[in-house]
This record gives sequence, structure tokens and C-alpha cells, in this order.
Amino acid sequence: MKRNQRASFRRSQTRLLRVAIVLAFAGFFSPLCIVCQSAAMELPQDAAALMSLAHNKNGFTGADIRPWHMRGRYHFYKEDKIDYEGQYEEWWSSPTQYKLTFSSPKFTQTDYATGTTLLRESEQEWPGGPELLLRTSLIDPLPDAGLLANFKLRRGSRSVGQARLECVTLTYKTRIGPGTPEFPSACFESSMPVLRIFGYGSGLSIWYDHIVLVQGHYIAHQIQVRVGTNLIADLNIESIEELHQPPETTISPPPSALPVDPSKIVLNRKRSLLWPWPLIAAWPEFAPNEPASAQENGTISTGSPAARTIWDNQDMPQEARARLNAPKIAQGTVVVKVRIRPDGHVESAEIVSGTVRLQDPALIAARQWVFRPFVVMGEARPFEAELSFGVNWVAPSANK
Repeated sequence: MKRNQRASFRRSQTRLLRVAIVLAFAGFFSPLCIVCQSAAMELPQDAAALMSLAHNKNGFTGADIRPWHMRGRYHFYKEDKIDYEGQYEEWWSSPTQYKLTFSSPKFTQTDYATGTTLLRESEQEWPGGPELLLRTSLIDPLPDAGLLANFKLRRGSRSVGQARLECVTLTYKTRIGPGTPEFPSACFESSMPVLRIFGYGSGLSIWYDHIVLVQGHYIAHQIQVRVGTNLIADLNIESIEELHQPPETTISPPPSALPVDPSKIVLNRKRSLLWPWPLIAAWPEFAPNEPASAQENGTISTGSPAARTIWDNQDMPQEARARLNAPKIAQGTVVVKVRIRPDGHVESAEIVSGTVRLQDPALIAARQWVFRPFVVMGEARPFEAELSFGVNWVAPSANK
């Protein structure tokens, strides 16, 4: 009897210990514990200096990164419900040597970068949707100095709940429509260069939580993708560990893996719901008499996160603007195929389909967009993508 009581007591102790470990683990990965791991500091007042510091400290980029292995689960949501769940796992030895896996009911793929060759198993098309956006947001969350040269950086602050974040807004020339356009921005902890929110503009934002210090870099264990206030996708990291095995042990492609040409990257529009998403978006101008129902913070609500709204860039030539003078309101969808250079600028654009009256403004706008460079095996690559624009437009001449 006493033996059973002692065994029961030990089981109770074990359960309590497990609960304590779980609670301690949850506390360790709470945002507040960043303070425990990294001393508070005074952030640079210069916006470019702050972005440079944050770029070097957030994510797993830089020459000081040692080999690592990471695993997590991601979800894609539709109408506030989980549409599907997937697993992300990566073994990384260098920018040219890694094994990257996405596995879900909608998409399963494993890439093997062997140092000189890229091979792929299962789905052969390039991933899009939440997979690439979540992985990029985790590993390389901030644009580098080369891309930031396209912007004028401005310091500011933002209140989120009880927290006050220090922010840098990436502004550029734009013509104001009925509302103020939303520029890309990055917001950080007030006393550390820890990224908490990155907004691409046009309603898309990435939120970072449960942040820890790994190899001297800030890594978020939870990432949320939001369009407006709607949760679209998330990634929850389950484990991060240093990789001690040699690359040939962890990165060993099976005979079924097929070679991939990284110079010919084409993103399928059906899978590119969230990626690529431009940082600089030029949009055709809205006339002052635009219906109130179409105005929402200066953007057009189409009811779909895949739809893009179109604004007008101030640098659009007058002759181009003159060609867009239509006598009536034009509404519809246009699909544009763009080819992006390694630096993120559009090399060419062509119409795939869409409302005829909207094709010229959509084409002119798309040619001015700037994207995050698409990096494969440590090198920025050109790529092609088809983007769908939801447009509700009044020609500039309507009331002029």
C-alpha cells in the first residue's frame, strides 16, 4: 500500500515538474524575456543606421551564422478558419548547402542545395503562398541597404496595445488619392533592435512574437501574416538547434531528386497568393468623386487577400497619364506577368488577361514596382510571376 502511495506521489511530482517546465518554457519564449537575454540599449536616431543594425541582428543572415537545424508548423487560414496545416524543416550549413522541406496536404517539396547544384524532390514547381513568405520572414525579415536605397527613410513610433514601438517608414514619391497610401514600415522594441512588425504596405504585415536570442541573432518562434486585421498564415517554430554533422551527412539527395535550374524561376499564380509582394507599388490615380464604398484607408477592398489595389506614382509621364483618361468608372481584375531582375526591379511586364479599360493603367503601374530580391543558393536571381490586380478606378480626367 505504502509502495503504491510512494509511486503515486512520484507520478504526481513528475506531472508537476512537467507543468513547471512547460510554464518555464512558455515564459522563456515570451517577448519579455528578450530583456533577460540582451541588454537594453539606446537605438540609433538615424533611420538608416537603425535599419542597418536591425538587418544585422534579426533573422539568420550574415557571415557569423553557424550551421543550424530548425523545425516548425505553419497554417494557412481562410475566413478565420484553418484551411490547411504544414510542416517546415530546414538543415542549413551555408548559403549554398542546405536541405529545405515544406510538407502539407496542398504542397510537398524538398530542396537539396549541394554547394554547386540544386535538386528537388516531389512537387517541382516553385513554392509560393505562405511557404516562401513565412520562410523569408523568418530567415531574412528585413530588406538590405541596396533595396532601401529606393526609399526615403523616416523615424517615428507606434503604439500596439500597451507597448510603444520605434518604427522606420520607407517612403517614396506617390500621388495621394482619396486617402493616404500605406508605406512599408518596420517597427522595433523601444530599447532593442528587435523586429516586432514589418508592413509591406497595401495591407500586408508580418508580426513577430516569442523572440529569442540564437547565435547572437533575434529569432521569432511565432510569425503571423495579416492582411488588414485578418490572420492569413502563421508559423510556429518547435525547435532550433546547432548543426554539428558535416553537410554530406545531412544534405544527401535521393536518386528521385531532379535538378533545378535557378536561372529560370517561374512562380505559379495559383500558388503566389502572398508571394511575391512588392515593397514599392505604383497605382493609377483615383478621381475625387470615387464612390465612398470603394474607399478604405486609401485602398480598394475586394474581399480577397489575393487582390491587389492600384495607386498612381507621381513620376508617371504625362503622355502615359493622358492615355488612361477614360470617361467612366472602370472596375475589374487584371492579370499581369512580370519579370523581376535580381535587384528586385521590374524588367518587363505584359498583360495576361483582364478588363480592357484597366490593362494600360495596370501595366504602367506594374512596371514601377520593386520587390524583395529572390535569393536561391546565396544569390539573387531573376524570376517571373503572374499577379492579379483587383481594380476600382476612375480616370484622372473625370473631374479635371
